Amino acid sequence: MERYVLEALQKAVTAAVAPTSIPVKYIGRTFKVDSTDKWVEIVYIPNNIANQYWDDAKTYRGIMRLVLHWPVDDSGIYSALDIANQISDGFVKGSKFADLGGNVVVNITDLPNVEGILEQSPGIMIPITLRYNYFKA
Repeated sequence: MERYVLEALQKAVTAAVAPTSIPVKYIGRTFKVDSTDKWVEIVYIPNNIANQYWDDAKTYRGIMRLVLHWPVDDSGIYSALDIANQISDGFVKGSKFADLGGNVVVNITDLPNVEGILEQSPGIMIPITLRYNYFKA
């Protein structure tokens, strides 16, 4: 089921990031990084609990972290934080996302969390944490 969960979440990332016109580095896809560019990286962290069920449905849960990479150009951080918040708006608590085949419907279980600013020359990284779950019979 992880394949379908990941597909549903990556599809949601595409929709959330599209209005920004910022490219996305999808898992397992080649991506050329230019140090002056802005881009979003997907980090997928399943955290399933062994032998946990909701009635007869197995529990799938985890974290998807989106990392907004932003160049340092001496214009400050506010524009980058505005973009991070705009992307976060695509993942409000209770949002549901399905894979293309309709095999799963993944639920966002908590408010998106913009978790600080990491400076790593030549740019800045802003992590956005999304918590999800899915139950499969």
